[in-house]
Amino acid sequence: MPCIQVVKQCAYPTNGPTCFPAGTNIDFIGYVTNCGNIQLTNVTIVDCRPLLGAGLLDTNGLALIQPLALDPGQAIGFQGSFAPSLAETFAQAATNCITVRGTDITASVLR
Repeated sequence: MPCIQVVKQCAYPTNGPTCFPAGTNIDFIGYVTNCGNIQLTNVTIVDCRPLLGAGLLDTNGLALIQPLALDPGQAIGFQGSFAPSLAETFAQAATNCITVRGTDITASVLR
C-alpha cells in the first residue's frame, strides 16, 4: 500500500523557541518518508511560498533535484527559507505549507 509521510519544522533562532525577529527570514527543515510497502516514483516536494535562493535544498545545502524515487522506508531531507511579508511580521504570524505527491509503481506478473 502506498504511503507518504511529511514532517516539517521551523529552524527557530537562538533568541527564543518561537520568536523570529522582524526582518528575519524563516528557515525550515523537513523530510519525506515512503511509509508504504511499494516504491514511489515521480515524487515532488512543492512549497506554497516563493522561497529564497535556489528554492528547496537537500540536507547538504544543494538544490533538491526532483522528481524523486523513494523505496519503502526511505526518507529524503529538505530545507528552505522564506521572507515573511510585512503584514505577517506585524501580525506576528506567518504560514507555510509543503505539498508532496508521488506515484506508486505496481508490477503485473504475467504467467
